[in-house]
Amino acid sequence: MSSFSFLRSDLANEKRDALLSDGSQIEGVSFESGVSRGVSYARLQILSPRGAELIGKPCGTYVTLSFDPPRTLSDEGRSSLSSVLGDELFSLMSSKSVDFSAGPVLVVGLGNRRLAVDAVGPAVASEITVTSHLPRLDPDLFRAVGIRSSAAFCPGVLGDTGIETASSVSAVCREISACAVIVVDALAAGSRSRLGCTVQLCDTGVSPGSGVGNDRQALDEKLLGCPVFALGVPTVVDLATLVGETLGNAGFPPDSIPPALDRELSSGKEFFVAPRDIDAAIEELAPIIAAGIDDALRAER
Repeated sequence: MSSFSFLRSDLANEKRDALLSDGSQIEGVSFESGVSRGVSYARLQILSPRGAELIGKPCGTYVTLSFDPPRTLSDEGRSSLSSVLGDELFSLMSSKSVDFSAGPVLVVGLGNRRLAVDAVGPAVASEITVTSHLPRLDPDLFRAVGIRSSAAFCPGVLGDTGIETASSVSAVCREISACAVIVVDALAAGSRSRLGCTVQLCDTGVSPGSGVGNDRQALDEKLLGCPVFALGVPTVVDLATLVGETLGNAGFPPDSIPPALDRELSSGKEFFVAPRDIDAAIEELAPIIAAGIDDALRAER
């Protein structure tokens, strides 16, 4: 991770790393990391307003899972990733005391399914096992499936629908009396090495479009009236961040770059870069993430 000042990232763990590399003291933040079933994890908790200010995220828990590119994972590796993701998501839901008997869990796939870098939400939502209709239509099948009541919804994007995401999601949430919402979205990373091979989970909700500087109204507990969990996959990196990372990896200290280049990189111009195979990575990763969500919602837990 580069310590250049133009880092842009949606990953709480990367924000922490950048602060530490600058020698900053991080108050109100706890951190632990390790490996579970071959999957690296980093769990960061923002415990105070000061910690939230430093990291630039709301108070809550942020779990980052890191793994090899999905296309290289064995069947066992895919299963392990889904299992770890399911455990972490269920742990977050348990910490918020989600009452699964109160209604279905609504899985919201944010993004534009026609745009590869923004399609992770719809891709995951289309792969989960939806069961909210089964107790009424086929109770025996519902018990046999063994997954708690769940529903999926893809609100599309404002340019296609003319409807704000927050409005459509809140309307569906009220209509089905959701007990919790899981929002899946694409993120921006601070390092190209994380694209397509990282998942961040958190219990604070999400601001649609924040990764590319297009913030909309936040989808959180205050708006939706139930616990909201976000699950994001980095698919793009900001061009200035990418240049800064490259310079840092090449050994250039921040104070050694020409002032003109520093001004250009710090100008706030928004250009985002994605690997050319990001569509294939999402295609591989979507069913793995969906299986993890299904695992978190297993009735036997």
